[in-house]
Amino acid sequence: MARAESRAMWLMRALNVPPPGMVATPRVGLVASDPADGAVVAAAPAAVGLAFSGPVRLTAFVLTNAIGFRVETGFSIGLVPACEHSVPLPPLAPGEYSVLWRARPADRRPISGTLAFTVGAADA
Repeated sequence: MARAESRAMWLMRALNVPPPGMVATPRVGLVASDPADGAVVAAAPAAVGLAFSGPVRLTAFVLTNAIGFRVETGFSIGLVPACEHSVPLPPLAPGEYSVLWRARPADRRPISGTLAFTVGAADA
């Protein structure tokens, strides 16, 4: 019986199937942003919105301009997990911007990502 059980466990691991009694939960991730990654917006946004597939605490948000200088935002570390976060922005000049964000889902490892957007007309 033990040999058959070990074969079954080996097969479940090989197929990436959770053992009986354990439920596989999908990993929480970013599902949308406003502005969207790669977007060109005519006017500077008042905020950047991040939408996640599950509740997270937003633990970092860094906005940089095209030459890599940090732009101060209204970011503060989220104390309450939420699926949607909005970070207020100062008035932005035309140009390219990058966002680095980091979040912590409940009882999970931190997740992070980047997105970029351009204010004004994109260079041809």
